[in-house]
Amino acid sequence: MDGLVVETIDGEPLEREKARTLSKRVFYAGWLFLPWLWAVNVWMFWPDFKHGDVEVKTYTRRSAACFLCWCSLFLPWMVLYMAAGPSLLSASVYDKLDAYRLDLASWGIGL
Repeated sequence: MDGLVVETIDGEPLEREKARTLSKRVFYAGWLFLPWLWAVNVWMFWPDFKHGDVEVKTYTRRSAACFLCWCSLFLPWMVLYMAAGPSLLSASVYDKLDAYRLDLASWGIGL
């Protein structure tokens, strides 16, 4: 691999500056409650995850860490809410957390 290009998972080489910009933007976009972008960033620049351009490697490793943290916090909560439901939480708490029962019209969002 030439020092001026960065290899992506599909084998398509990107110019180093374009790859740096893309990996940085995707990392920061993940903070907009789009954690799947962190996973895409790691997948896309997987060849550079261990060895490669220093800046791309930095942002892919940060994306991997953020994605793992997000999953370790969000997935257990989701499984707990969906699997245990009102039997673990009280019925009133479960109803308050139920997205279908939200009054979005009062916020000007729903019908």
